[in-house]
Amino acid sequence: MTHERLVLNTGAEIPALGLGTWQSKPGQVANAVLHALRSGYRHIDAAYCYGNEVEEGLDRSLQNLGLDYVNLYLVHWPVALNPNGNDDKFPSLPSVKRDLYLQRSHTETWKDMEAVFAARKAKAIGVANYSLSYLKELLTTAKIMPAVNQMENHPLLP
Repeated sequence: MTHERLVLNTGAEIPALGLGTWQSKPGQVANAVLHALRSGYRHIDAAYCYGNEVEEGLDRSLQNLGLDYVNLYLVHWPVALNPNGNDDKFPSLPSVKRDLYLQRSHTETWKDMEAVFAARKAKAIGVANYSLSYLKELLTTAKIMPAVNQMENHPLLP
């Protein structure tokens, strides 16, 4: 296994190769992570979709992982989901579209991310799935530049 590392804008390093856990079955993900760690992986991509509470969601993940901090913490989308919707992770409307919470902007969420970084719960913070227009808007108010913009890319992506 390669041990190539990427240096982020905060000086924190993350392994270039990681294990993604999205859509893993609950009974299988623990074994997959354990096998990955035993094989040398040190980059596990996991998330707890918990409404719009940035620090509360991270605290829950840290408790579940038995850690004091994460190396990199990301805002997954530049929109917030309805915290009082029909599902605590992925609320949807009757039309099957995502139930968005339009009263909260991604720039407000980023301020909470900066607080998580200041509290040393994350060595670096970043975004995912941000278009150029969202990034430009974010950078007008951000005190900390996102360390990464993770984009989904795989052979099955239309």
